[in-house]
Amino acid sequence: MPGMPSEPGQDQPAGPAAPGRSRAGQVAVITGGSAGLGLAIAAALAQAGTTVVLASRSAGRCAAAAEQLSARTGATVHGLACDVTSERAVADLTDRVLADHGRLDVLVTSAGIQARGTLGRLALADLRACLEVDVVGTWLACRAAVAPMRAAGYGAS
Repeated sequence: MPGMPSEPGQDQPAGPAAPGRSRAGQVAVITGGSAGLGLAIAAALAQAGTTVVLASRSAGRCAAAAEQLSARTGATVHGLACDVTSERAVADLTDRVLADHGRLDVLVTSAGIQARGTLGRLALADLRACLEVDVVGTWLACRAAVAPMRAAGYGAS
């Protein structure tokens, strides 16, 4: 029966995202990838054999994180600057990944900022900055990645 385990000892990982399964040959872009959760996800992908492209606003932080992650995992890891609130910057990032690697298989949108403060004290500019990165940046990255990811066999048409 689908979704039910097979006989004891016969369980198999279900799909390419299953833990321990190789992702060799895949290329992933991680926005917000130079630190925090984005970097942790990048490490797991690199350990599984994925070529990883870290992207964040700081070229220096991305390059340093990419160098450290590559040394730790032996994977190919690149760090590129990208302001996810810029339509042109996100398109350029995707174009660069396709030019350098010929494909895009995984997109992780981890770029984010927090708008902190109570409703009565939160500045509108801070809220808008948060929405630009967290919502618009995610949307721009997904929009830029959809065509190459579908070409690689992911998602529905």
